[in-house]
Amino acid sequence: MKTLISMVAAAGLVVIGASAASASYCSDKAKQEANAQAAKKTIVGGVGGCVVAKVLGGKCGTGVAVGGIGGFAIGSAKWQQVYDDAYNSCIAANSKTIYVKKVYTVPAPGTPEWYDACDAKYNSFDRDTGYYTRYDGTLAVCKLP
Repeated sequence: MKTLISMVAAAGLVVIGASAASASYCSDKAKQEANAQAAKKTIVGGVGGCVVAKVLGGKCGTGVAVGGIGGFAIGSAKWQQVYDDAYNSCIAANSKTIYVKKVYTVPAPGTPEWYDACDAKYNSFDRDTGYYTRYDGTLAVCKLP
């Protein structure tokens, strides 16, 4: 019995560990994406700053510094949004859809619901007798699944 309890407990830890690893994995992936986006904005800002400085007759180094700081500020401002979007996409991609089958109850024979269901199932159902006519012409009691 102790072995069975230990096995069940171990299985529970594996399941908990798997879901925690999934959230951790998605968090790491989202951080990587947010950091990459922020770095891209910093680089684009630096290159753009250099180009603008050269066009205006200034030094590229000053333009890189100003543009890089501007790009970093923009990238940092968007970091949380990029992280949230990447994290939610990762979690959604790793989630499983559970389909639920709807269960129908069979009404008790002789109830108004039973008569309605039999009438809907058999075109030849006679509500007065509770019977329907088979294809061979014989009568049979309505049977619901």
